[in-house]
Amino acid sequence: MKTVITAILAAALITAIPAWSTEPQPAASAQPATKGLRIFSLVHSMAGRFLDTCLGQIARSAGYTGHTQLGQDGVGRSKVMQHWNRPGVQEIIQSGSVDVLISMGVYPPDPGPEMFAELGAKSNPNFRMTFMEMWIPFDVYEPGFFTGQNPLPSPKGVDHDAVPFEQLRKDSTRYWQEWDDLINGVNKKLGRQVVFVVPAGQAALKLRELIIAGKAPGLTSQNDIFKRDGTGRAGPHPDLPLATLMSYCHYAVIYRKSPVGLPVPEAFKLSRNSKNDDPKTLEALNHLLQELAWDAVIHHPLSGVKAETAVPAAK
Repeated sequence: MKTVITAILAAALITAIPAWSTEPQPAASAQPATKGLRIFSLVHSMAGRFLDTCLGQIARSAGYTGHTQLGQDGVGRSKVMQHWNRPGVQEIIQSGSVDVLISMGVYPPDPGPEMFAELGAKSNPNFRMTFMEMWIPFDVYEPGFFTGQNPLPSPKGVDHDAVPFEQLRKDSTRYWQEWDDLINGVNKKLGRQVVFVVPAGQAALKLRELIIAGKAPGLTSQNDIFKRDGTGRAGPHPDLPLATLMSYCHYAVIYRKSPVGLPVPEAFKLSRNSKNDDPKTLEALNHLLQELAWDAVIHHPLSGVKAETAVPAAK
């Protein structure tokens, strides 16, 4: 994907993030944003342009008319550090115009979060950076698929219903803990929490558990939330239900507000899954995705959001 730098349309102020000497302040000290924020995104193919589009629709439906997407830099299967020398990326952060920098990686180690967090914190006192802890690609913990001198060839597809769920939970927990350790280290080095975790993978795992239990409206297979290739095989990339869940998780962390009660985003209404064409089913699934996102966010210690900071999502 090509770097996109758009004009800055509005200035947005957020509550200053409290500083600490050695350890982070309790996340409950953070308050919901009062104005739309200026966002720049460092993404790979697990998010694509859908995240920016859907996040904007969610924010504006919540009353944040000033929400502004300044641009996006996309690199396939990327570590955060791979965005560092991309055209225009450092410059827009150094301008001080970015309130929230969205980021995501594939596997640690990755010096990128520290590099960008330090640059952003120097450029804007209200700067925050998010890091998405996603689902493990292909349902197996294997950094060799994406990293190293001789990366392993990725599987052609995966049956997401076939993996033993407890093994998936175990591997996922290991994966997320490694990212937690990295993010904790970055914040400790900077002396205050600059990087906040978006627990999209944790929310996705719960959604998959509900699909198995038959409690996810319109979804009968775990493969329903992943994109399929021409042969019908599913891969690691999110289809619309999972992509929308990911977007709700970002909204909850960035705006520190519950998404529960907001209308179905237009981006989600474009579902190719005929089971979701029924408006009532789509509404029910959308509500579930909102609840799962909020629950994952308020229970993650690095999200910066606690239940007691919750305010009604809809006007």
